[in-house]
Amino acid sequence: MASEISQRYRTVPREQLVETVSRAFDGNLAVICRQDWEPIGDFIVYITRLRLERGFTLSEVQRAFGLFRRMMIDRLPFRFG
Repeated sequence: MASEISQRYRTVPREQLVETVSRAFDGNLAVICRQDWEPIGDFIVYITRLRLERGFTLSEVQRAFGLFRRMMIDRLPFRFG
């Protein structure tokens, strides 16, 4: 699925993609369920560092979050609306 975003995402090791998605999920869950903003803040620092180190454009990261949102919504046991 990462290849939908850009060529550059195809070079990211699967393990790192799993870690990134897990951190994003955990951070969002902490905010939604416990109103704990610290994990999402830590994730933002983590993803910003990765973006700058690897030279990802902001639009690539935005597309990655769009893909993350699609993946999470498809897995929810119910739909909002």
